[in-house]
Amino acid sequence: MSKKRVRSKHTTLSVKGKLVGVVTVAGLAEIIGKSVDTVKRYEKLEIFPTAPLMCGEVRYYPVTLAKNLVPIVERFRGNRRPEGDDIVAVVKLFNEEREKYATD
Repeated sequence: MSKKRVRSKHTTLSVKGKLVGVVTVAGLAEIIGKSVDTVKRYEKLEIFPTAPLMCGEVRYYPVTLAKNLVPIVERFRGNRRPEGDDIVAVVKLFNEEREKYATD
C-alpha cells in the first residue's frame, strides 16, 4: 500500500521578509465553512480570483483573507450565483491581499 503525502492545511511563508500565516485550498474551505469542491467551483466561476500567493503549483491564501471572507461567504445562498455586491467585496479583499505581497 502506498502512502499519500498529506500537505498541511496551515503553514507560514516568508513573504518580503515577513512571516505570513497561510492556508491551502483545503484550509480556506475549512475556515469559510465550505467544501474544497465548492471553493474550486468558486474559482472556476471567477467568484474567487486566483490565490494571492503561489509557491510552485500550490495556491496559498493568507489566513487574514480567509477570515475576512467568512461574513461575505455566509451570505451566499445554495447553488445560486452570489449577489454582485458580494462578488465585488470578495474581489476587493483578494486585491487588497495581493497588493500587500506584490513584489516591487
